[in-house]
Amino acid sequence: LAKQGDFDAAIDSYSEALQISKKLLGSNDPQIASLHFLCGSTLFDRCDFKAALVSFRESVKIRKLKLGLESKETAKSVCMVGQTLEKIGEYDLAIDCLKEALEVLLLIKGEESLDVANCHQALGMAFKAKGDDEQAASNFAAAIQPRKMFFGEESAEVSLTYFELAESNLRLRYWDTAYNKSLEALRLRKMILGTECIEYAESLSQLGGIQLALLKQSEALNCFLEALKVFSAVEGRGHVTVAECLEKIGLIHMEQGQHSDATDSLKRAMKIYTETLGGLTSQVANVLRMLGKVEVLKESPDNAIKYFKQSVHISKEINDDISFAVSLYEIGTVLERLDKKGEAMECLKESLRLLRGNDNKSKLIRAKVLNRMGSLLRHQDKINEAVTACMKSLDLLTELKRDSDVEAGETCQTLASIYEVKGEHDVALEFFQKAHKYFLDRLGPKDLSVALVLNNLGINSARRKDFEEAFSYC
Repeated sequence: LAKQGDFDAAIDSYSEALQISKKLLGSNDPQIASLHFLCGSTLFDRCDFKAALVSFRESVKIRKLKLGLESKETAKSVCMVGQTLEKIGEYDLAIDCLKEALEVLLLIKGEESLDVANCHQALGMAFKAKGDDEQAASNFAAAIQPRKMFFGEESAEVSLTYFELAESNLRLRYWDTAYNKSLEALRLRKMILGTECIEYAESLSQLGGIQLALLKQSEALNCFLEALKVFSAVEGRGHVTVAECLEKIGLIHMEQGQHSDATDSLKRAMKIYTETLGGLTSQVANVLRMLGKVEVLKESPDNAIKYFKQSVHISKEINDDISFAVSLYEIGTVLERLDKKGEAMECLKESLRLLRGNDNKSKLIRAKVLNRMGSLLRHQDKINEAVTACMKSLDLLTELKRDSDVEAGETCQTLASIYEVKGEHDVALEFFQKAHKYFLDRLGPKDLSVALVLNNLGINSARRKDFEEAFSYC
């Protein structure tokens, strides 16, 4: 019954079996533990995780009592307790249970058993949910080989592990590894499941995201367009997955300077989000922010601020401090360009106040806000405060292991301009050179940011009377 998806009937049967077995065998017989385990597994499949947790814990209690702490059956029950705890958001408890189960299973069955692989997979999911991508990637990688041995190299189970491994590496910004694992997951899903299923579309979206990170915009656009086609056919044109694809397509059009196409895709995405999830959601706030960025690129600051303020309103209503802070940052950036530096600074200070969290996302946005504040303070002749703000930004980026990325390049460029104002041209040169290296490595030689920093290097060299070097840079 459970395999046919008739979960309620299956649970009724297990419950009846439990009652009879308890009368015949007592409450602590290993067979009772097995029935609790089966009942828990069915409840888990039905997504009734709190009830499943009760059944799995009963199974663990009996198996520890009758079979000992180091039995395979006890370890499997502990593993399922861990998986269930992960589903209800108790990540630390889940990880402790899964580590306990893994230790026993490794001792009994060795590194290449399926039970060990499944435990690694479950640990990967728990670490992923907790935000520890290094540990998630490590566990997903450990699960691949034994899963290949049991299910075969070309199986849906192996493709899932490759997909999760790619996702972890994407968040870790290990672009090449993420790309290779994502490509393998896509190949397997296409071969096993075909091209008209959700899993194939999800892999296309993942690969598109990685290609976007690798600045392969045309390839990314093709992936998202194909994913959009599949999601529309399978889930329906009004599904959230369709909106997510349209949002990414809008982002690519924006970065390619196709403002009209970007606006069209983003508005379509916003319509679906609003109709499906409601108007007061983080998704709608984010799309409004992106529409504002398109208006900035079109040099329509008033329209940009209008969209950003709408995003601010939604973020306040749903108590999303991070979204609120990002929208204020965008408003501050526009106001700075309009030479309304006092108002811009107030927006940035409020943005910084909202970013109290210690999570990586908050830290990254805080680093960007501090850099922008440094730029404003420079224009207000508050040079020492400007240096302090930018150095704090670099410290955060170093902590996040993004001290050689575009954000670090932007902060180095701000610091260089501050030291130019101070007349310390040699120090400015060092920061311009760092910015040039980071932009060149991440964006490639043909990006506008590279040209701008080369121009600044030329000006710096001229000020140091090194005209030959200045000529070369320019």
